[in-house]
Amino acid sequence: YIKTIAMMDRSRIKFGDEKHLKGAELYCRKTRRNILTGEVPPILTTPDFRNTYSIIGFCGIDVRTTPVRYGIMEGINDAQSFAMQVQLGVLTGYFQPGDVIVLDRAAIHTGGGNETLED
Repeated sequence: YIKTIAMMDRSRIKFGDEKHLKGAELYCRKTRRNILTGEVPPILTTPDFRNTYSIIGFCGIDVRTTPVRYGIMEGINDAQSFAMQVQLGVLTGYFQPGDVIVLDRAAIHTGGGNETLED
C-alpha cells in the first residue's frame, strides 16, 4: 500500500469514510461538566433516540475540486447509499478519471454489487 501510494500524484488520491449518528450523539451538547466539582447539570433531551442520521464523506487535495464532498441522510449507511454518493461524486466532477479512492474495509464498500464501482 505505502509503495503504491508513494508513487501516485497526491492530487489523484481521495479518502472516504462513513459514520452512523444516533440521536443521542446529536442532541444534548449544551451540558458542560463543572470544572471545579465535576458535576454535570441535568438537561432535557429529545426522548426519540431512534432518530438516526448518516454521513458519507470524501476528502482530497486537488485544485480541480472542492477539498471535501459529503452527503448527510436520514437512516443508516448501506451499500446502496454508498454507491449513490460515489456516483454523485462522479456526476458532479468531484471524482475525476484516474482518481483513486482510499477506503477502509467496511462491508458497504463492496456489498450490494458495489464491486462494479471499481470501474
